[in-house]
Amino acid sequence: MYYSDRNLLDAAKNNSLEILCSKIIIRQQTKINPAVYVGTGLLKQNKNGGLALQAIWKNAEKTRYRTIDTETLSRNLAQGTVFPRDIYFSIEATSVSGEVWVGSDIYLDSISFGNTESLVLKGEILSIEQTVARSQKPGASFAKTIHCTAKNFTIAQNKVTDMGELGAERNKTEIKILNIDCIITKVSKEYICIDLLSKKSISEELAKGFINGLEIICGLSIEPLIEITYSKTRITKKVYSITKLENEYGLGRPIPCTRPDSLGDINEFLSKYCRQSKIDRKKIEEYWKEVKTARESATEAYAKALAANAEGLLDAFFFERKVADIEFRNQCQEWVGRIDAMLSELKVPPRVQRKLLSNLENAGAGSVRSAFYELFGKDTAEMWNSLRHPSMHGSMSVKYPEPQELFKDLDGCLYIFYSLIMMKINYNGKRYNYAKQGYPIE
Repeated sequence: MYYSDRNLLDAAKNNSLEILCSKIIIRQQTKINPAVYVGTGLLKQNKNGGLALQAIWKNAEKTRYRTIDTETLSRNLAQGTVFPRDIYFSIEATSVSGEVWVGSDIYLDSISFGNTESLVLKGEILSIEQTVARSQKPGASFAKTIHCTAKNFTIAQNKVTDMGELGAERNKTEIKILNIDCIITKVSKEYICIDLLSKKSISEELAKGFINGLEIICGLSIEPLIEITYSKTRITKKVYSITKLENEYGLGRPIPCTRPDSLGDINEFLSKYCRQSKIDRKKIEEYWKEVKTARESATEAYAKALAANAEGLLDAFFFERKVADIEFRNQCQEWVGRIDAMLSELKVPPRVQRKLLSNLENAGAGSVRSAFYELFGKDTAEMWNSLRHPSMHGSMSVKYPEPQELFKDLDGCLYIFYSLIMMKINYNGKRYNYAKQGYPIE
């Protein structure tokens, strides 16, 4: 079946995308004697939006190929070993209408039918894409159009469009990031469309950075569904496998981004976030996603993720802030020998003696707590410190018999977490202070 861009999007939104293929080449991702299967089949979405391959391979002459399963492909691997790349497969699938779709890193399973010498091959696919030639036009620009799932997405808007279910409401935001024109259109309650336009090539990493920055600002997960990339000579369509959540609990937003006067802050945050190196953006994204995922779970998991990832941000980007109190540390070191002799003379039990000396030896050393005291002040830093120990050691109910104190410390820790991200990207605009009652904008 041939899909126009609109039909492709509509089918993907409804989890009904189905591409019937007259030929599918399935190749093992290894350079040494790769297994190759050529057959017919189907690329389709499941009910949750995940992409899957279903193919039939039949070749009576090449009986050396056996059923594909974990046992045969990983038989030489020790338990606990990460599967190498050559255990996975790539595909090149030609639809009945002549379109060619490719995908990679597919873990296959199969069912063997000995009476017909056939294999039914199945596997989950992260994404599929096709590339076609683009008619060259003088002054043709580079562009990306990314259709995303974004449940309950809200952001300040400055343009009106009649696109989508929202009618002629003000549902479009236009900003400029790193000389790229960025247009965010709220299509419906569950979907947005991001258009990136530039005179130069727009890298996939930059587009990912823009989307992740938008996720952080809005406190919501934004998953690409279909991405169409225009270069001067090619058009590439990419369909992503996704998992649609029934419910989603957003994080508190770090900056005011729904107010009419907040476009400047949005622009500053996204511009500075996208300027970060690929490695630094990846670190921030991983810390944020871990906190966001924990937010969907129990309060204990959220508390642990917040405390641990705030500490992770400090270690990743501000390790030098963990400055030791040198004068106090030297004084303690001078007394270690004397205290040791005194404890021995007093016949203090060995375990108690070792504990006391250990505390003395480590006194004044640089710590996360001392860094947070310096950066955020005692009251705010103590919110993190109070939360960290019980969240890491399973004693939340003992530490917080009443929820109000727990929520106060969670909010304070969230403020520290966001503040570290803003410090890293050098954001100087308005922000919510979750460490203060009422979350004032500062």
